[in-house]
Amino acid sequence: MSDHSSSGQGLPAQLSLRVGLRPDLRLDHYCFAGVPSLASVVAQLWQPGWAANLYLWGDSGTGKTHLLQACILAAEERGLDTRYLS
Repeated sequence: MSDHSSSGQGLPAQLSLRVGLRPDLRLDHYCFAGVPSLASVVAQLWQPGWAANLYLWGDSGTGKTHLLQACILAAEERGLDTRYLS
């Protein structure tokens, strides 16, 4: 049995994958018609004192990926540090 660990302590090495955001998934391309109040919540994300984390959940096909990637792009444009977990 070979040791594939990065630390030599039996833990598997973590591979870093370069996964990019789709530049076409932007807030100005997102349709807030289904949940109009969501637009005002998203606009408040950039205000001082708001939480540093954004968690989205919902049924498949409801636009979660689009909204999350759009928020990340908007945050990066404002110079904020971001992480994308899916």
